Amino acid sequence: MNIKKINSQKKIKKKIIKIFNLVKKNIKANIQITLLKNKETNLKIKNQKLENINFIKNKNINITVFKKYKKCSITCNNFNKKNILNCINYIKNNIKNISEDKYNKMTDYSLYNNEYESNLGTIFKDNISILDMINISKNIEKNTLNLNKNLISEGITFIKNKNSIWIYNNYKKIKTFSAKYYFLIQNMIIKNKNMMEYDYNYIYTHKLQDLINKYHYLSKKIVKKIYTKKNIKKISTQNISVIFNKETSIEIFKYLSKSINGHNIYNKTSFMKNKINKKILPKWMNIIENPYIYKGIGSKPFDYEGSNTYKYNVVKNGILKKFILDVYSSNKLDLKNTCNCGGIHNWNFINNIKYINFKKLIKKMYNGLIIDKLLGQGVNITTGFYSKGASGFWVEKGKIKFFVNEITISGNLKSLFKNIIYMSNDINNYSNIRTGSILVSNIQITGKK
Repeated sequence: MNIKKINSQKKIKKKIIKIFNLVKKNIKANIQITLLKNKETNLKIKNQKLENINFIKNKNINITVFKKYKKCSITCNNFNKKNILNCINYIKNNIKNISEDKYNKMTDYSLYNNEYESNLGTIFKDNISILDMINISKNIEKNTLNLNKNLISEGITFIKNKNSIWIYNNYKKIKTFSAKYYFLIQNMIIKNKNMMEYDYNYIYTHKLQDLINKYHYLSKKIVKKIYTKKNIKKISTQNISVIFNKETSIEIFKYLSKSINGHNIYNKTSFMKNKINKKILPKWMNIIENPYIYKGIGSKPFDYEGSNTYKYNVVKNGILKKFILDVYSSNKLDLKNTCNCGGIHNWNFINNIKYINFKKLIKKMYNGLIIDKLLGQGVNITTGFYSKGASGFWVEKGKIKFFVNEITISGNLKSLFKNIIYMSNDINNYSNIRTGSILVSNIQITGKK
């Protein structure tokens, strides 16, 4: 770290402590100060022209006060003394009217004050100029359009982002963590008779060199994906086996994470409320939350409340072992905090049976549908029922035959999770849900009437 950055870090820490002391002087309570800093450049290239470019720079501070089971917070982006005093007065005036809730507490000392690993491969000494971002985006678009004349560009978006967090409270220890992200997404449409079909491909990584090494393959990948959509046919309503590809599998498991979120559990708004230590997935499937994967998209040493993250089993041998909890929900449910304020970290899927590749997964299905896109909301977490628009590829005798769109899949997530037969080894490392494609039996498909 260079001298300039060290001095900047010291300045920020000094400012946080100063604000903490000012709040403490005016309010006798437990106090937590959180400073969030974000810097982003994003641009879009379309038809070889720079369509837009945005520069975002934010720095704000959150003051949270815990007093006699009352919790009050305020966020401000002006750090001068006058403004901070206004924020303090806001808290003093409003906390009087807040009802006591015995579950409103600051994070436990043991979870906050222990040492944590901060070198998670989330930030590297790298950078890219705006000109290079533009040139890379133009090259991808040009190469893709040259590969297939029936394609229409919907644009290439390139984002570089750096965010940092500092936390300080009555435990008198400053915690800090930074992450840098590079995100590149390509959007294309293929003209097909009287219809147009859309698809995309993307790279999401902490390390610039990883993006540089891989962006050349985006053109070939998206052309291969989108070319197979030229032959479109309708299918009839039926119950069939389905493969959710690695992108749509992420969406399926997001509903699982939402259904076991502690806030939905204690509010009794989830169909998983009574499922702890019960079988919810096939016996061979394990889900491990691991926030310490090097260069993992969801890697974090602590959550937004300052609680140190740790590795734990979400699902073991198909049995749900943990709900996803923060300080409040863990207190409310009288369970150990899993330190997930702000969401899940890296979900790793461990397979107790032999992994197979995607081609073998298709052969295992033999006849059925590969779903590559899910549309709309259509999921009721309280009941588990879902109904979503979808598109994908029809498979006969282990081979892709044609593209299918304008269909609906429906059923209940409880059955869907239990009917997962296989997961392939095409793990998606561009997500905090690191799943492969899944083969699921007995899915209701509504097609042509």
